[in-house]
Amino acid sequence: MPPSGNQWVLTLAILLADATTGSLKLAFELPRPVYLDAQVGEPLDPSPPPTVFANGGADTFWSLPKPEAIAAVREYHRVEDDGADGFPSGHVASAAALSFGIALLFHVRWGVSFAIAWTVMMAVSRMYLGRHFLADVIAGAFIGVAVVVYVMMLTRAFRENENQSSRTELVALTVLLLLWAILPIADLEAIGMVLGVSLPMVMATYVGLPNDKAPLAKRALRVLLAFAVYFTITLFMDLVGVGKSVIGEMVIGLFSISLTLIATLAVSQRFGWFQRTPRPFSGTA
Repeated sequence: MPPSGNQWVLTLAILLADATTGSLKLAFELPRPVYLDAQVGEPLDPSPPPTVFANGGADTFWSLPKPEAIAAVREYHRVEDDGADGFPSGHVASAAALSFGIALLFHVRWGVSFAIAWTVMMAVSRMYLGRHFLADVIAGAFIGVAVVVYVMMLTRAFRENENQSSRTELVALTVLLLLWAILPIADLEAIGMVLGVSLPMVMATYVGLPNDKAPLAKRALRVLLAFAVYFTITLFMDLVGVGKSVIGEMVIGLFSISLTLIATLAVSQRFGWFQRTPRPFSGTA
């Protein structure tokens, strides 16, 4: 399967995992251990949040934190802090999506074993820092793997160059994302970023993806260019105050990713960092 298509699919999976965990955090409002229990704390944080209880965590390994502690953190979260929600773990979901995506999309030898080890290490580190309970990291790992499987099924036609079928699937995903954005629990910036990948993928079913036979040096230049474009776009939108409205968060996510992809492709082709001949899709337009 063409590496260019797989790279886009991998990016889509990582961003979709982030959007899923972000929305679920808003839905459940379950706080992190460091916000609940003074016995946990972050090793590098000398001033814990004012909501911590002397023993606000769970009574046993499997039980939930005390209701009064959860209620206090939720109130603090609404007034002071946007990072108090812990369920599910976004770090673990992203780690699982990235590692399992690489293993399954690129058929990396020992890839699944490495993905399992990396995901477990990420989960343990997040629990050690007091950022997550066990349930948070288990849910994050499940979401990461499930999103990779879903995206691979959804984009099968895209990865096999079948333009009509892939276009239908990607348009359906775009509609689903727009409906998702209407929900009060939607993580709008993250959903906008997923749209920022899915819309250029729809465009690619018309114009094709560039063949990727560039040497390592040119690939590195493309990566550096993409970072430069991304930070330039986000800095500009911050300066003009795009993100100050609710819909502005989604606009930032959408245009920061889509314009980065489109501009990076255009400039790379202009300087010969991508082979100019597009990879055609089969079937009728």
